[in-house]
Amino acid sequence: MSNYIEKAASPQILNYAWQFLPHDRGNWVCGLSVEEIRPNLIRHVGELSEQLLRGNYKPEPMCYRYSNRERSVIGVSTVRDQLVQFAILSVLEPLAKAKINFGRMTKETAIAQVRDLVGDGYVWVKTGQIEDCLDNIPIPVNEIF
Repeated sequence: MSNYIEKAASPQILNYAWQFLPHDRGNWVCGLSVEEIRPNLIRHVGELSEQLLRGNYKPEPMCYRYSNRERSVIGVSTVRDQLVQFAILSVLEPLAKAKINFGRMTKETAIAQVRDLVGDGYVWVKTGQIEDCLDNIPIPVNEIF
């Protein structure tokens, strides 16, 4: 198992990640809400930690919402999955910051840096801003509610 997953699965990192979850989501929740998790946070963190360490953690299906303001469909991860995502991000982000210059750069410079890192054997990129990307992803209508 990856040492990074072991770090992200630690209760300390999962508790740290909990602090960064948006706790006021309004109706943008699928699965258990923050309010439902909070009273049993220790149990939920323990279960997530065990699943990650055993290698049998499975993300839950995303929910899709139509945003009238954005006039688009938005995918929403469950609170549980976002907790895992924040935990992994908190472990990997310092490594990425050390490798990639996040200052002001053009798209061309960013792409060149990613290309160089891929050439050096790195296979993951944490985040990317792709214009109009979400407008081009087909989502079956029956999955939107």
